[in-house]
Amino acid sequence: MRAFVDKIHANRFILILIAVIIYEDVCFMLTLYQFESCPFCWKVKALLHFSKIPYTAIEVNPMNSKELEPLGLKKVPVLVDGEQIVTESSVVMDYINEHYAHLAANDSVAEWRTWVDASLVHFLPPIIHKNFSTSWQTFGQVLKPAGYGPMKRTLIRFAGALAMSRVSIKKARERG
Repeated sequence: MRAFVDKIHANRFILILIAVIIYEDVCFMLTLYQFESCPFCWKVKALLHFSKIPYTAIEVNPMNSKELEPLGLKKVPVLVDGEQIVTESSVVMDYINEHYAHLAANDSVAEWRTWVDASLVHFLPPIIHKNFSTSWQTFGQVLKPAGYGPMKRTLIRFAGALAMSRVSIKKARERG
């Protein structure tokens, strides 16, 4: 009888351990607040995907950022890890690497990140949102998985295409 009781206790311990591991995986999953069309969010998502780190993406309405109101923020990307809230794409990437990815860092990492932040992200919008037509097509693609209804999706698509095409034209003139 004693051996049977010991087995039950041993199995109960294993079941509790498994439950704790599952609980931590479910409850402490990273949450990324993003705009699907934001190159700064793309950087963060690229690291998460490359490192095979699970996360939940919350698409933020670019018209009002309502999803960020409870956090008291207005800009994406925002990473939430339990009680920790991290903003600014490069800071978010550092946080992910330090706590989850553990990728080796060297001098070229900082150099490449600086180049991406200073150059690449400024060249992407004029290419992606060259004019209203290309911007309209882009927003049509990026808003498909966002889960907005047809009316809201069309409004966001129109306003986003109009705003981004104008911003991109202005940025292209500034950069030459």
